Amino acid sequence: MISFADGDALLSPVTFAWNAWTSPPAAGMIWFGLHNMNTDQELEQLLAASETEPDSSQILASDPWELGISFEVSYSSQNANGISILASKWVASLYDFTVVDP
Repeated sequence: MISFADGDALLSPVTFAWNAWTSPPAAGMIWFGLHNMNTDQELEQLLAASETEPDSSQILASDPWELGISFEVSYSSQNANGISILASKWVASLYDFTVVDP
């Protein structure tokens, strides 16, 4: 869950946060990526599925930006016959926003 709507104007630094994955046992990751639409600057982080925000608030230039955030989690087990089972879920979202000067 991101706390702004697609197309919003935001002030820098921009803080991003979402709800943590809470259904163990699962191993997963979150990919967090920012793309400056004017300069092609890219900022990326890989985070554990249990994380709820990137490493820090993002100080962003006054430009249009695209946020990509994806979540992947998988669970492996064996059934009663010893057959390995792997279940995975992948979800991705894109948001456009503009950082404006105060």
